[in-house]
Amino acid sequence: MGALKDIVDELSGKSNRQRREIVKEHLKSLGLQYEEQKFYCRMHSNILVDLPTKDPGQKKIIVASHYDKVEGSPGANDNASAVAVVLGLAEKLKDAHLDVPVMLAFFDMEENYHIYGALNGSMNYIKRNGTDDIKAVLNFELVGEGQVPVFWPLINQSQEYKKTIEDATLATGAQPYFVEDIIMNAGDHTSFQYTGVPDAICLTLGCQEDAHFLEEAQQIKAEDMKKDLKTLQEFNIRVFYQSATFRNYHRNTDLPQFINEDSLRLAEKIALGFIKKSRND
Repeated sequence: MGALKDIVDELSGKSNRQRREIVKEHLKSLGLQYEEQKFYCRMHSNILVDLPTKDPGQKKIIVASHYDKVEGSPGANDNASAVAVVLGLAEKLKDAHLDVPVMLAFFDMEENYHIYGALNGSMNYIKRNGTDDIKAVLNFELVGEGQVPVFWPLINQSQEYKKTIEDATLATGAQPYFVEDIIMNAGDHTSFQYTGVPDAICLTLGCQEDAHFLEEAQQIKAEDMKKDLKTLQEFNIRVFYQSATFRNYHRNTDLPQFINEDSLRLAEKIALGFIKKSRND
């Protein structure tokens, strides 16, 4: 497959339909079968890959990304970077016969679509498949520019789940940050968190220049902050408009030239470690 950044280059600037076809072509080239789960008059679809496993009867882990982008943005970091990482995992794990079942999910319509709202792909998956067979979810958003692993939001995940993620991240030499539910944003992990899968979280790679935001976030308790909505809103405005991590977020400057291969490989390593360290009861 070569460099993961090559996939970002390929996806960037393409329409959502073109991005979907690119994902499918990469999976075909790897010899992987996939399910195309269509919805909304068959105009949109999720791409789902069940990796080979030694224990198909156990609950599965979903490793997820969304492939759609907002209108007017090339969509390099949001979210071609995540798609590239999950395709990289597909290549590395296609013949692994894992101890725990793993599904790779490429969701459509995560972004806000006017009358439809957001998170449509993941919610459609849940409506059709339920969540009883899911052990955990690890979602990726904006993993192409930074080197600081930020997991969000920390709500009511189990200690075992958090420790597995923490250990997998530390094994890469990076220090993980867990941020409570203070960022006024959502992703496909949110769909699972609120429909019966507490062990779901998102990984974003933050830029080192934003260390002061991360330190501040570590000190904030969501329960207290939500009693002071004005302060919460002000914090979010500063994060989204002043941080390096979000400087290209949903903008026409979200270009592949800013994507770093080392960042993509770090996200891939964290996911591989998480899968390896995960065990079913």
